[in-house]
Amino acid sequence: LAIAHGVSPLLARRLLRVPAPGLPDDLRSALDEHLRDNAERNEQLVRVLFDVLDALERRGVHALPFKGQVLGAMAYGDRTARRANDLDLLVRPQDVEEACAALESLGFVELGPFETGRPMSAAVRAGYRRYQCEFAFVRPRDNVVVEPHWAIVPSTFAVDLDLEGYWHRAIRVPLGDREVSTPCAQDMLVASCVHASKHEWTRLQWICDVAWLLREHGGLGLGAVLADARARGVERMVLVGLGLARRSF
Repeated sequence: LAIAHGVSPLLARRLLRVPAPGLPDDLRSALDEHLRDNAERNEQLVRVLFDVLDALERRGVHALPFKGQVLGAMAYGDRTARRANDLDLLVRPQDVEEACAALESLGFVELGPFETGRPMSAAVRAGYRRYQCEFAFVRPRDNVVVEPHWAIVPSTFAVDLDLEGYWHRAIRVPLGDREVSTPCAQDMLVASCVHASKHEWTRLQWICDVAWLLREHGGLGLGAVLADARARGVERMVLVGLGLARRSF
């Protein structure tokens, strides 16, 4: 259940604090192995992230990683604290096709056509770009998935997030032996709430993210955050996230 909700690393770390004999040896061993596997997967994704960012930079594309390992580092102080299966990058709408070309140069293929064997027509792709918010690319040799986003949610959500402002307010976060640009804590909080609302808050991981962001960043100046959220049509999404975090923690 914890794996399904993306909180297994947090649960495993907490359970491993239980002294013997309160935690059976076989369970302790399994939890240790799970944490090692999660750390190795996260390290692999971080290495791929660096390769992707370098490939994008060579093409003049500036991307902001969000969710995943950068959120782990920002909210939990540990990039391996979150269970992540893919990489999410925010790019400007005018850079989407260049970002796709950069991914293809690294051996990634677009997931939809890869699974169906049918590439999108120009008209379908234009419609997809208009209404959706991301493409998904997979690299067959290691099954790493990268999702370049040009928005946080599809346009049918009718929200008006200041995405261009994300770049102006971006901060640098240590990730391994490098630093990467990512949305500031306030923008990450709103983006996390909007993303989780899209999925109807069906994973405990998203509630944990909100709670730990607030804990690690001293409340984030919530008055200003909520005022801006109200102006952009996402206040209730943010309030739901805050309420869930308060009720759960």
